[in-house]
Amino acid sequence: MREYVNSVNMKTSVSLNKELSSYVEEISDAAGDNDAEAIRDAVRRAAALDGRVDDLEADNEQLRGKVADLRAEVDRLEAAEERADELGARVEELQSEAESLETDLERVRNEKKRILNQREENKELRKFARGAVGRRERTAVPRGVTHTTAQMENHRYAVGRGGRLNETDFAQQNDNCGETD
Repeated sequence: MREYVNSVNMKTSVSLNKELSSYVEEISDAAGDNDAEAIRDAVRRAAALDGRVDDLEADNEQLRGKVADLRAEVDRLEAAEERADELGARVEELQSEAESLETDLERVRNEKKRILNQREENKELRKFARGAVGRRERTAVPRGVTHTTAQMENHRYAVGRGGRLNETDFAQQNDNCGETD
């Protein structure tokens, strides 16, 4: 900042170009002053404006710093907005995947339930089959032998001993072979 010293005894001669001399004449005519007083006022005003220019230049530097900070903040916010958009898209993907997994889970649960029900049915069938096999074994009919085959086996046995089955024996053997579930 420039400092101006006002001196009462200072005398200065100033040469002005045509444009500045026209300006001094306009100021002196408007203010009703003489040329010297108009020049003094112009110098005072210039000194005040010079200080103001220094202040404005300092303000300008501060504002440029703030503008740079704001641009950096805008860049940061734009990057954050892009990241938020990316995260939003990722959330949608994950929600879709979660829905798909829930559907798969429901399908697996239904399959498990079906398998458990089938296992229970098979368990009951095995229990029933064991009971049926036990009854067959008690009747001494070999597995896979039909009534007719069992009857023939009994007949061969009797014939092989040299005898025949009488009707009572044949009926009893037929009844034993006929026990099924």
